[in-house]
Amino acid sequence: MTVISGYLALGTLDSTGTAFTELSAVVGGYARQAVTLVSGPDGAISNISALQFANSSPNDWPSFRAYAVFDSLTGGAQILVWDVAVSHTVRPARRHSVAAGKIQLKFPRAESNHGTEVFAAPRRRKVERLLSIMDSARDNNPYQRSAMSTPPTVAVGAATDGSLAAAIPLVSANALTTTTLTKMAWYGGIPTPTSTSHVAMPVASTLPALTGNLATLVNAFGITADLSSFAYATELMTDASVIEFAIWINNARKVMFQVDGQYVDFAGSAGLGSSAVNYFKLTFASGKARRIRVLMSTLPNAVTTLTSIRTNALASIWKPSQKDVLRLAWGGDSYGEGFNTSGTIFPVPNAAWPILTAELLGIRDCRQLSVASTGYLADGGTRSKLRDQIPRWAPHAPFDLLVLSHGFNDQAFATSAITAEVLYDLQLLRASYPDVPIVVLGAQPGNRGPNATTLAVEAAIAAGVTSFADPLCAFAPVSTDTPPWISGTGYNGATNGSGNSDLYIDTDNVHQSLAGAEFEAFRTATAIRNALNGMIAL
Repeated sequence: MTVISGYLALGTLDSTGTAFTELSAVVGGYARQAVTLVSGPDGAISNISALQFANSSPNDWPSFRAYAVFDSLTGGAQILVWDVAVSHTVRPARRHSVAAGKIQLKFPRAESNHGTEVFAAPRRRKVERLLSIMDSARDNNPYQRSAMSTPPTVAVGAATDGSLAAAIPLVSANALTTTTLTKMAWYGGIPTPTSTSHVAMPVASTLPALTGNLATLVNAFGITADLSSFAYATELMTDASVIEFAIWINNARKVMFQVDGQYVDFAGSAGLGSSAVNYFKLTFASGKARRIRVLMSTLPNAVTTLTSIRTNALASIWKPSQKDVLRLAWGGDSYGEGFNTSGTIFPVPNAAWPILTAELLGIRDCRQLSVASTGYLADGGTRSKLRDQIPRWAPHAPFDLLVLSHGFNDQAFATSAITAEVLYDLQLLRASYPDVPIVVLGAQPGNRGPNATTLAVEAAIAAGVTSFADPLCAFAPVSTDTPPWISGTGYNGATNGSGNSDLYIDTDNVHQSLAGAEFEAFRTATAIRNALNGMIAL
């Protein structure tokens, strides 16, 4: 079975054993040679046939002691590299040869027959890091773990607890404070001061329309009328026995808490009434170092913002380690925003499809870079299609993973145009984010069956991914999967027994119900893992 087909290069490795410097093509006519590596019965992979490099002429080739495999004859992406343990020099009119079977690489610790380690290219190591974190989170993430057996008490009040130490403001003089910038981690948006000394978390833009859900907070400090905020979180480390968060909220929204990767409870705590600052106080049996995550969400025209923190006297706050924090950029439409007409998803800060998918994968920072009513070609009439949204993602970078989930709004367009636009968008993303894996999801059907039009749109999206032919980009079917993720023509309130859409499609017969968002998050987490595994398959 062919494992890798590419081009063998000669060169040297740096002192770390990973950075490869290739011989120059100007020294005696050097050029890479085609190589095919196949798997053998002992689990090693080896070259199926002999290789011969060109005669060195008129001078010696510089010495080399490393091989690398690239995906093209010149330039291209480095796939593998390893030390061959012995330095080689090719004299004039001589050539370097590699006999069939002479290359032998062993996995899972990639090892050559010289006893040296084979290093994956940097882009491949990024995928391996993603999978390592995702595999650790499989069935072992906050959503799938039990809630805390001895949780802190959570009290919500209209007034602060005056016995605590002085409040620590998060915004002062229209700027983020040192605490906000250096002692807290922020996920799901960019922390931005409001004119009322709160922290908002804008993430997506509706430009050219000025219809973001933060439009009521427009100021001169970074909030413009096109910006929207969806689900977001902040984390901090503290040794406090009591910690209180002052949050602008109403009783239609909930705040959820995690402590050291476990939910305090899965119900969450709602605000007390009309929008106002409420005080969410966590009281532990004793003080010790803990990582606390506060999950919040913003509804359309109902903003949730954090303004200050208080602890018991002498307690400290510091920023959690970001070593294993992954950042997911999720480009999509109203599905990616977490919208449904019944309003069952927006108020719950872990319920949106992208947010829960990220949590199941061990991803703590999910950016919902999604704009309702848009797609690869659909612009919602007053908004913009994906190609115009992508440049506005830059302030949220760097990313570890990109996910696209468009197609539902593109059904009026010719499939050939969809394929061409998908290809353009992927090329634009790759130019902006050269080594970031991309997973492209198929089209959502709503309660359409899925019908022939949905299937055709999904096939057009898949064709765009195929044309892109990028080793770090994969297509994940949705409506053409076996079985399709959503099937049937019924929906909540108008069930007909034709498929799972009875349960998973909202009363608006388009969007996910609360149960549907959860169901598709589990399907998506599996699809993303499979896609990434395909990117490093040897």
